[in-house]
Amino acid sequence: MSNGHVVDMWSDGDNTFRPHRPDWQTKALCIGETETFFNEGSPNAIADAKRFCNRCPVRRMCLQFALVNDEIGVWGATTTMERQRLKKARRRNGDFTSET
Repeated sequence: MSNGHVVDMWSDGDNTFRPHRPDWQTKALCIGETETFFNEGSPNAIADAKRFCNRCPVRRMCLQFALVNDEIGVWGATTTMERQRLKKARRRNGDFTSET
């Protein structure tokens, strides 16, 4: 799980729990786009999310955050499954530590 973060941390509703966000998240293009980034059951939603990510100035920081915190959804232009495969490959190759 992800150190106290919630799936809809991007929501702007009055009753939404908002844990502390890293500074880079304020520069993310996806703020307020919760539905797009947390709908991995839809190939169209995944493609839309990845298009957002590929234009985003903080994509690499987002990906690193998702890898370290085991986030779900599309982060840094990768799906949950893609990040799991990336982590496994990095461990297998010896170039992935638990925090980097």
